[in-house]
Amino acid sequence: ALTLAGRVRKSPSKERTVLETIEDVADHFRHHYGAGAPEKFVAFYINKHHRLLHEKEVARGSGNAVVVDPKVIFKEAVLCDARGIILAHNHPGSSLEPSKHDHDLTARLLAGGKIFSVPIVEHVIVTEDGERGIMN
Repeated sequence: ALTLAGRVRKSPSKERTVLETIEDVADHFRHHYGAGAPEKFVAFYINKHHRLLHEKEVARGSGNAVVVDPKVIFKEAVLCDARGIILAHNHPGSSLEPSKHDHDLTARLLAGGKIFSVPIVEHVIVTEDGERGIMN
């Protein structure tokens, strides 16, 4: 596991990617995962300079819902020695308004980040036409 984490950390294509703004996250998400259905939930694992160490699609849902397991998110964070996590998911219906489920999930993951000392830096909603951070 440690060897694999070292390889992931040294991945040259990911190390050049910097996710400093909500727009950076949304652009990367749209390029790699698309903004259309189904709903996808992705965790981006970053170092202290917001350079992308690793990313993982942690859940894929139906047309309008997705079930996320926090254990999957934090396991990857520990394996790649992340210093922060940026969460992103798409709303295929084009609404940038976070749902109650979005807020509740973000709160649960913020608490988990405190336990594992890997903070959730931002949670971004992505649509084909825009993006919005939930935490600001």
